[in-house]
Amino acid sequence: MPPTHATTGTRRRSRTLLAVTVLTLLVLATACGGAAEETAATEDASPPGAAAVSEPASEPAAEADGTITGVDYAFEVGDVSAGDTVEFVNGSDAEAHEMVVMEVTDDSVTLQDIQELLAEDTEGPPPEFLEEAGFAFAMPGETAEQTVTFDAGRYLLLCFLPQNAPPDLVAQMMESTSSEEPDIPSEVEAELGPPHVAAGMVELIDVE
Repeated sequence: MPPTHATTGTRRRSRTLLAVTVLTLLVLATACGGAAEETAATEDASPPGAAAVSEPASEPAAEADGTITGVDYAFEVGDVSAGDTVEFVNGSDAEAHEMVVMEVTDDSVTLQDIQELLAEDTEGPPPEFLEEAGFAFAMPGETAEQTVTFDAGRYLLLCFLPQNAPPDLVAQMMESTSSEEPDIPSEVEAELGPPHVAAGMVELIDVE
């Protein structure tokens, strides 16, 4: 049976979401890199005896204060308090997962509002009440290299990766420095399902 228009649209959207994920990672990496350079410059200009803003790169990363686990298809959130640095663990043994973190700046917005917004088959920038706050990606059964530090506020957790996306392909795209739409083999694209967020991998949390 030939694919229906709905199926074709889903595959096209899944392909687009893979590209969006990569672009999101690139944007956040660039922002973090710029912040690191500014921090280094600030430290160099600090007077003798001033407290260091960050630890030397040669020292191990600080231990995480909490954990958020991604499973098929949901986020399992532990206790997260303002100021906590949180690690992202992929609890799946089959699928790669990401944790896109967006701060929700409008207190009137509910999870249902977000779900209805996600159900709309539209493309474009996120609403003004959503601000990028962090990103982490992990292969099946692994812990992400990235961590996210949460200030007080409301945060949306999302995974946009398509179902059935080969983890190795996703990892390759994450490591790519290209901003172009990824070249996905037709046989792989044919197997891509709806994004994980459509299967329930979206969570709204309050951090105090």
